[in-house]
Amino acid sequence: MVGAAATLVASWIPTRAQHRVADDDRKERKAEVLRAASAEYLVSVDSFIDAARELVYRIVHDAPELERESAHEAYLRDWQRVQCACAPVEIAGPSDLGARASELKLQLGSVANVCDKWHDAVKHGPTRSRVSQFDAAWESADKARTAFVSTAHAYAYQ
Repeated sequence: MVGAAATLVASWIPTRAQHRVADDDRKERKAEVLRAASAEYLVSVDSFIDAARELVYRIVHDAPELERESAHEAYLRDWQRVQCACAPVEIAGPSDLGARASELKLQLGSVANVCDKWHDAVKHGPTRSRVSQFDAAWESADKARTAFVSTAHAYAYQ
């Protein structure tokens, strides 16, 4: 009886340690996936903002239509990339990180609305500047970006 108990304990200790190592490995893999998804989303966000700024620059400086349209196409491609990169963070991440990603996307949508309306208006002739609207939308998006980064960092290095 004592021998059986000793054997049971001797086999239980390594099994428990193996489970702990497996759990730690699973947590680290999950954190790595979350880091990668968050980083990809952040890269797409920054690329979109750069493209939006370039479009605004072309509009403000009365660039030729071909240059404006080229900037608009790049901006639309980057907006699509934001949409695709946000979904994995919203779905796979913890709920508060997903909420921060959604809020950032919503604020970027406000930036996009200003850009789209301004771009469309310029196609029909001279129009009033919307720089202040763009700046206000960008400021809100930047705050949402900061909140996303803070939350993503907290989860990435737990």
